[in-house]
Amino acid sequence: IVAEYESPGKLLQDGSSAFSMLVNEYAMRSSH
Repeated sequence: IVAEYESPGKLLQDGSSAFSMLVNEYAMRSSH
């Protein structure tokens, strides 16, 4: 993740939905 985190703005623009899905899935796994 760190290696791909060279452009935060671009990352948010290009994969905001995908990133949100990852965050949501991680949150669900953590809560359960």
